[in-house]
Amino acid sequence: MKLDIFNKYKNNDGSFKESLTSDVESMLELYEAAYMRVPGEVILDDALAFTKGQLEKITKDPLQWNCTQSVSRHIEEALERPIWKRLPRLEALRYIPFYEQQDSHNESLLRLAKLEFNRLQSLHKRELSQVSKWWKDLEPQKNLHYVRDRLVELYWLPTLSLNIPVLEFS
Repeated sequence: MKLDIFNKYKNNDGSFKESLTSDVESMLELYEAAYMRVPGEVILDDALAFTKGQLEKITKDPLQWNCTQSVSRHIEEALERPIWKRLPRLEALRYIPFYEQQDSHNESLLRLAKLEFNRLQSLHKRELSQVSKWWKDLEPQKNLHYVRDRLVELYWLPTLSLNIPVLEFS
């Protein structure tokens, strides 16, 4: 894949232009995208180093950068753990309200994301109900003396174990 597109964002000395720091949200997106690099993509290594350094500066003084509290919190979370290292369902739950607050959000896309999240949450609940019935019928205390009765923990259902609410439509 050609990465020459990024060269227009670099100075003659090979460093990224400081003017890029004026768009905080785009820097955050580039930071997250740079984690998708493969070995040998030096320009994305440079982009990751540049954006990480700039985002760390922003977290120290968000007001100087005209950064809202939600964007600042989003940056701190990204620096702590990039999106690709997070659990997708939990990240969706965190990102939907963040996206909803952005002026440029797409109302149809937002509605679809909420519907999908709620649909999957309902599916998990039904599935756990069926697995629980099967587990009770198996009678593990009588038939499987060596097995612990920790079905819900093993199933790891974020909607129940983390008490995640159903997303509301406004």
